[in-house]
This record gives sequence, C-alpha cells and structure tokens, in this order.
Amino acid sequence: MKLFLSSRYTRRVFAVLLGAALTACSSISGGSLQATTIHPSSAPTTTLKALPSILPTSTAKLDQSSLSGRILFSAGPHLHQDIYVINADGSDLTQLTDDPAADYDPAWSPDGTRIAFRSRRDGNDEIYVMNADGSRQRRLSQDYGERPAWSPDGRYILFTAGGLYVM
Repeated sequence: MKLFLSSRYTRRVFAVLLGAALTACSSISGGSLQATTIHPSSAPTTTLKALPSILPTSTAKLDQSSLSGRILFSAGPHLHQDIYVINADGSDLTQLTDDPAADYDPAWSPDGTRIAFRSRRDGNDEIYVMNADGSRQRRLSQDYGERPAWSPDGRYILFTAGGLYVM
C-alpha cells in the first residue's frame, strides 16, 4: 500500500527537517558534528569528524535567509523515492517526479537547466533526463544504467553499467 501525502504536508515536513538540519549544523563546536540519520534502519547518532577550518568558531545561529541556491535530492520509502528541489533557505519545496517506481540519484547539469537521474520505471535501473522544473522526462539508456553525472560542459552524461559509459 502506498501512502500519498498532500503537497502542503510534504512541504511542511521537508521544511521542518531542513530547518532542523541547518540549525544543528549552525551550532557545531569543538571539531565534531553530531548527525542523526532519519531512517528506521540506521543507527541513532553518529559522530563525524570535520575539518576545523569549516567549523564555526562560535555557537551563533546560522541565518537561513542568507543561504542561496537550490538543493536537489530524492526522498521517500525504499523503491518508491521521488526527486525534489528546495531553496537552500528551506522555502519552495517542489516535487519533480511522481512515479510509483523509484526515481533517485539526481544530478544537476552544469548550467542548472536539466537533471539526470536514475529510475526503476521500466523494471530495472535506467538513466533518465528532465528539465529542471520536472518537465520533459525521458529515458536515455536502453538496458541498465546508474550513477549519472554530467560532463563539465554539459554535453554528455556519464554513467556506470558494469563499466563507464558516455552518452
């Protein structure tokens, strides 16, 4: 049974989770970061060692409104993930894919206008591409593909399928 959440509810959940993550990262001190993975099968808390040069020197809160850019990610139950984008400040969560099969491993094109991703829509992992707004989703690979990545000039998509391929 698949659980469908309203867009409004989904936006709130992701905004709250993103806000909590940013708040947690903004209060880092002492050279380590406490990270909690929100997944039922994961360990509750892990201590990660971080580079001292990237850690804040005080416990001042991060001003989320100063963040810019967009975050591209996949989320959802295993084998039923979809691809989302959200502004770095936590606003404007947008679901880009809505397929019963898994859509995941998204990768921005260098110019930010397209997204390559992996999907199980055809029964096995295939490489797809779509516009940054989720439109014009189309399959590129024919038999199998995973880990899509764009070439620096955006002309090619690299992926693995028992070896490294370029299309």
